[in-house]
Amino acid sequence: MKNYRHPMISHSTLRRGLFASAIASRYRSGFTITEILIAGLLLGTVTVTVIPLIQVVAGERSAAQRRQFAIEEVENILEELTLRDWEEVTAETATIELSETAQDYLPNAELEVGINDNSDSPASKRIDVSLKWKGRNGTFLAPVRLSAWVFERKTDET
Repeated sequence: MKNYRHPMISHSTLRRGLFASAIASRYRSGFTITEILIAGLLLGTVTVTVIPLIQVVAGERSAAQRRQFAIEEVENILEELTLRDWEEVTAETATIELSETAQDYLPNAELEVGINDNSDSPASKRIDVSLKWKGRNGTFLAPVRLSAWVFERKTDET
C-alpha cells in the first residue's frame, strides 16, 4: 500500500501536527455528544436564571401600573372636590366613593378625604385625599396622597 503524500505538504510537517488537524477536520461532520451536552447545560443555566428575573420584572410592572392608576383616581377625586361651590366643600359633604374600576383593580382599597377649614384671611380650605390598597403579601402599600387648597371666590357687587 502506497503512502499518501500531498504535493505541498511534506511528511515531516504532517507528523508535527501543524496541518494534521486541518486535514482531519475536513472529514468530520455534525456535533459530538459532548458539544450537545455543553450547549444544553448552558441553555438550562440561562433559562433557570432568566425565568425568575422575568417574574420579578412582571410583578414590578404590575405594581407600577396599580400605583399610576391610584394616582389618577386620587387626581380625579381631588379635581371633583375643588370644582364644587365653596359652601359644598365641607367634611360632611365630601363623601366620595371610589369608582367601580378602582375597586376592582386595587384590592381592599381605602379612600380617606379630609377637609380643614381655615377661617383666617384669606378664607381657604385644605382638601387632603389619600388612597391605600393591599399588595400581594396582604399588607397595605404606601398610600397615594394629594392635597389642594380652595379659596373663597369674591363676587363683585357693583
